[in-house]
Amino acid sequence: MGTITGSRGEAEPGRRRDFPAGEEGRRRAAEVCARLEPNTPTVRRAVVEGVDELEDMRGREACERLGAESERLAEESAAAAVEVAELAFKVARLVPGEATWRASLEGYAAGFLGKALRAAGDLAGAEKALARSLALRQAGAGRGLVHLVKGEQFLDREAWLCRDRGRLAEALALHDRALELVSAGHVRARLLVNQGETLAALGEHSQALGALEEAAQHLDRWREPRLWWALRHNLAVNLCRLGRHEEARALLPELRRGAESLGKAFERAQLRRLEGELAARAGAQGGGAEG
Repeated sequence: MGTITGSRGEAEPGRRRDFPAGEEGRRRAAEVCARLEPNTPTVRRAVVEGVDELEDMRGREACERLGAESERLAEESAAAAVEVAELAFKVARLVPGEATWRASLEGYAAGFLGKALRAAGDLAGAEKALARSLALRQAGAGRGLVHLVKGEQFLDREAWLCRDRGRLAEALALHDRALELVSAGHVRARLLVNQGETLAALGEHSQALGALEEAAQHLDRWREPRLWWALRHNLAVNLCRLGRHEEARALLPELRRGAESLGKAFERAQLRRLEGELAARAGAQGGGAEG
């Protein structure tokens, strides 16, 4: 699982097919992807590899949609996320056109595969996928497509892997480099939330709170409800570990409502762990946890 091979040979010049730009392209990509959903993995791969009536599947919009779907699945089913990310990479490899154009698209898809493999616990595979993503991105440089995968995304993903492997100082340096590239907006908010997790892993809970407070200034909670929930959850975790239990408990009603609204098992599991930690710390102090 997670094996990435090289690109196929150069396609005929001028035969690149892609979705139209913007909303129309996303709509057509969604329609084609929806046709694959009921099929088994074997059928999906066969469809992408050769069925003529679905040649439109071989385009940037399809890769973007499959990558986004892989990210969505990562916190529900890591195996499904890997499958969809591998499909995105296969789509990218089959796009007709110049090799440099295709390399950028493959690099984009390989980044999603790295993220999915990390969610599946295959850290070695994730590192290989991200290294491949960077190499392909560089191979596609100069063709106007490098923007498909932004530098801060690579740095942020590398930071996750370093954190997972216990290389916390290295992860923190990568977070800092990523933040230098983004000054505002929800992307900076996401980077700061991830930096806060690394600071918490280092035991720097006060600094983690600072990163989360700055993230809140850049985040629209209605546009990014899951990221907002993660921010508030991490805020409660750091308050708890600083001994500020009452402040942490005050966030529980909001977190419960948010977890119910999001309807995801991942958030519910995180909330149960937080409630358990608060109860344990209150018990150790001889007090009772509030509801």
